[in-house]
Amino acid sequence: MNNNNNKCIVEGCNNKCFSKGYCEKHYFQVIRHGRITPEREHKKAMGCTVPGCKNKHYAKGYCAKHYAQILRTGKLVLDNEYKKHMTCSVEGCNENHYAKGYCRRHYHQMHTYGKIMDREQKDKSEKCSFPGCTEDVHAKGLCRKHFVEQYNYSKSVSKNNHTKPDKCIVEGCTQKHYAKGYCRYHYFKNYRMDHRKQED
Repeated sequence: MNNNNNKCIVEGCNNKCFSKGYCEKHYFQVIRHGRITPEREHKKAMGCTVPGCKNKHYAKGYCAKHYAQILRTGKLVLDNEYKKHMTCSVEGCNENHYAKGYCRRHYHQMHTYGKIMDREQKDKSEKCSFPGCTEDVHAKGLCRKHFVEQYNYSKSVSKNNHTKPDKCIVEGCTQKHYAKGYCRYHYFKNYRMDHRKQED
């Protein structure tokens, strides 16, 4: 049985003896690592080893944020931190970077209108750029209908010119149309398989 009034045998440690002459901390260091590991204690006291980071040590010399970056990507991703301090790439705009080189306002303009607009342009009600359409712009220069058509079919087609097939386009198939001109069976058999092969 250990005498808990004894001190740890490690030089400079004043903790009470736990087992085999060591305090609890040093005892488990010996059990885990086969020796006393002062270098691990030193890193914990210093904090994160990444230059300029003042966060508390979490593991292997890093704070929780930088340790997670190492686990996720295998390296420190400092570029992501620097982007936070960048400004918008639009001339004359000094707002903080939000996404893809733009501040929040200009990023949303690019997403909605497909271009950066000055205030006068934005105030004017723009019309859809699709030939013959007089609807107001919803996004990327198109009204809601033509934007959805372009998004879904990769090109805009007017309602008058677009006729959805009733039946599958595969010769001899009489099944009801499902998607992209095919019935459900041929869509999954041919169309989806062809696209998967192209991606590989």
